[in-house]
Amino acid sequence: MRTLSRMISGIGVVALLLTLAAPVARAEVAPKDAFVKGSTKFALDLFGRVMKKDPHGNVFISPFSVHMAMTMVYNGANADTMKVMKAALGFEELKLDDVNKTAKELAADIQDAGKGVALQVANSVWLKKGVEIRQDFIKRLEEFFAAVAEEVDFKDKKSLDKINDWTSKNTKGKIKRILDKLEPEGVLYLLNATWFKGDWANKFDKKLTTKRTFTLADGKTVEVPMMSQSGHFDYLDGENFKAVSIPYANKRFSMLLFLPESKTTLADFLGTLTAENWAAWNEQFGWREGTVILPTFKGEYDIDLTRILQLMGMEEPFDENKADFSKITKVKVFISLVLHKTFIEVDEEGTEAAAVTAVGVRATGAAPKPVKKFTLVFDKPYFYAIRDRNTGFILFMGVMQKPK
Repeated sequence: MRTLSRMISGIGVVALLLTLAAPVARAEVAPKDAFVKGSTKFALDLFGRVMKKDPHGNVFISPFSVHMAMTMVYNGANADTMKVMKAALGFEELKLDDVNKTAKELAADIQDAGKGVALQVANSVWLKKGVEIRQDFIKRLEEFFAAVAEEVDFKDKKSLDKINDWTSKNTKGKIKRILDKLEPEGVLYLLNATWFKGDWANKFDKKLTTKRTFTLADGKTVEVPMMSQSGHFDYLDGENFKAVSIPYANKRFSMLLFLPESKTTLADFLGTLTAENWAAWNEQFGWREGTVILPTFKGEYDIDLTRILQLMGMEEPFDENKADFSKITKVKVFISLVLHKTFIEVDEEGTEAAAVTAVGVRATGAAPKPVKKFTLVFDKPYFYAIRDRNTGFILFMGVMQKPK
């Protein structure tokens, strides 16, 4: 895609549908640190489970968007439902007020991206006409998540169009629709859209882009365009992998790319992708001169996260008999659906990406290596992530197994 200035972008949208169907200890660490720590743990757990469900796909998700949407619905959870969501979302060290205030502060912080980069976080709540929703729940979403609330008729097709139009508008047209229908027993939908766009700090020279061989996991090969750039990068020569960080214009956001060593498969590497290792690796990058050769690619991805989130410890919120969202409505409701869609395009001038998540709730019924120049060619399956260096938020993450 071409614009006046080629930029990198990422978009995440989360839609939560609600269908009819204990005090927390004071944090011992700063709420911001506890929130990001929990978000990172959630992101890596979610990504690992998505990869198990789709081990051969070009997986690309926005854990930030999913986490933000689930945080909104967490505001309506009560009793045991709140406890299991607290653990899965990584909020054990935080009170609900701390969660909400920190979410608001961090969202404002990351959206103040600086020159050459834009990041927008948008939320909305779509209420079913005729169902009484607790006003304090709506007020919290408006105050802490800047959510726009609107009451609509779930039987009217125009309501579906309105929700999808909001999705398209807040993903700059990259995700045109998140829902194909509105559930008859639906009570409300919560949507999050996260859009990111920024120039590479140093663009790749298009003249250096050439066709190269990319070796797939099964040993077959394909010829794909690969762009090349030489200079100084944050680089890591890790155990059984090498990694590089390519910054965007404001130097705050960056794309981290991890390439398994020749005798290590992508699956082997992902098996080591834990929260502890992630934190350690990000401390070990060092400034190094070298060359990065990376495929240009474009793709879309979608996945149903309903069962995956249950396996992450949130069985109860999805159980129509056990779920307790009494802080949302007197009506018995439970989460029934979580969908996620993404889009990404990477080339010499940047990246464009989008992600959408829909959640439906229905009615009841190693040591440093010697410094030397490096050459890192991403010519086999690899892992990558878009990260905010200031807060530590993982905005997007994925694997490239077959460039298209």
